[in-house]
Amino acid sequence: MFSRRQQVLWFLALISLLVPYLGLMIIGGYALWQNGWFWIYGSVTAGVTALVCGLAFYLHKRRDLQALEPLKFECPQDWPPREQAAWSKVEHLAQQATRGEIPVESIDDFRALLVRLVREIAQHYHPEHDDAYLDTPLPQLLKIVEKVCQELRQVVQNHVPGAHILTLRDWRTIKEAYDFFEPLYRLIYWAYRIGSIPVSPVSALWREIRGFVAGQALNLSVKELKAELVSYVIHRMGFYLIELYSGRIILDDKEFAEVRRQAEQRELQTAEPEVPDTPPEFIRIVIVGQLKAGKSSLINALRGTWQAQTDVLPCTDQVQCYLMRPLAEGDVNDPRPVLPGLLVLVDTPGYDSLGDGRNFAPSLDEVKKADMVLLVCSARTAGRKADHEFLQAVRQWFQAHPHWIMPPLIVVGSFIDELRPRHEWNPPYRWRDVKEGESLSPKEQALQLFLEALRRDLELASGDPVIPVCTHPERTWNIAEGLIPTVAAYWEKARAVRDNRHREAYQKTPYRLLWRQVKNATGSTIRLALKKIGIR
Repeated sequence: MFSRRQQVLWFLALISLLVPYLGLMIIGGYALWQNGWFWIYGSVTAGVTALVCGLAFYLHKRRDLQALEPLKFECPQDWPPREQAAWSKVEHLAQQATRGEIPVESIDDFRALLVRLVREIAQHYHPEHDDAYLDTPLPQLLKIVEKVCQELRQVVQNHVPGAHILTLRDWRTIKEAYDFFEPLYRLIYWAYRIGSIPVSPVSALWREIRGFVAGQALNLSVKELKAELVSYVIHRMGFYLIELYSGRIILDDKEFAEVRRQAEQRELQTAEPEVPDTPPEFIRIVIVGQLKAGKSSLINALRGTWQAQTDVLPCTDQVQCYLMRPLAEGDVNDPRPVLPGLLVLVDTPGYDSLGDGRNFAPSLDEVKKADMVLLVCSARTAGRKADHEFLQAVRQWFQAHPHWIMPPLIVVGSFIDELRPRHEWNPPYRWRDVKEGESLSPKEQALQLFLEALRRDLELASGDPVIPVCTHPERTWNIAEGLIPTVAAYWEKARAVRDNRHREAYQKTPYRLLWRQVKNATGSTIRLALKKIGIR
């Protein structure tokens, strides 16, 4: 967007440019009127204008051209808190540069800015070293150089006209021609400006005024464009530096894809033995809560929502996994929601209500491997200490491991049919977006108090989802219309958690590459030795 001053300057420049042509059009139109050619000329001009506008509109629709938008730089969604903190430093440095707080007037200034960026990002990951920029393996650095070169090649290939035709010799010739003709052009133009003053002083004065106003507007535009380019370079370089010093860069994409495929196969096989070679899209949802909170009943309700009703599951005393298949797209006869992929539901044993940390380990271990977490809280009991302590343990673990992403949490309030008055059951009930003073039934009032108590006792943020459900086989409510749409809304965040989890697991196995390096180096050394002694 142009600033106010820039808009005024561009307006004045446009007026100064158009005034001579407008005067010429008025005089020419009068001459055409005097000679009887005005309407003929107007008809031809209107026809040509309509043809050009129609052609431009057709090309705009055919090529799907869109208006230019300002450059936007957002933190990648699959980055954990540690990388997000590093990205905030990149954002701060870019803002300082664009606001002029850090001078970027010369190549040396720009080089100093980039060196500062490198040092700040490296120091973020390795604060124990003053020369932290050296704390990166050579293969990772070469991989980053490869990715930057690939991106640069695509930019040049797609946006520089003739880049695939002109050789380096041609570019040098163009530069030499510019260096020769540019001062010559300036000399001829200055001679023209000086020589035109005695010939037409008014025209010369008007040209100088117009050139001054246009130059001021152009200088402001160039300044803003320069700030945008500086911001772009800082953000792109900051992105690659974070990938480099965080150790997130993948050296062998094919190997990583194969390792991830095998890991996903193993995850699916915990719920279903027969798994295809290429696993379909899915997320792993871990269901946690106190003993007898309704976790298994929730899985039964989900199974009833997704597929034919099954036998009631027994009370869980160990981790069990169940695969929920999505519906086919376009099935208008089935009211069940459609999700982007499969669900692997993990039913955990549950922890006791004492809130002293006992029996947290099985559930906490599964949360570490979760893409999404459903915390089930029963309306039958008001004791939330154990749930609060468990959530605190989860949050503390992820705070202590900032390179991991905490999976999105959905709190599920179960057994709401047993809220007072227990004899009343006439869904649907209003449970969200309830305005103050709105008339509610006794059951809806109890439901609102229950949801408020959950938020308060668990110290949830205002945006954290809390979904009330009834999982009774004969009066299931708010599974399809409330819980599953919430799962779908957090699908992308769960996928980001999953991507980061696979990346972290892959990066923790460096000895696989080390063994391959040792084997290849040993083999090369033996072959070279045999060749030297003439055996091979």
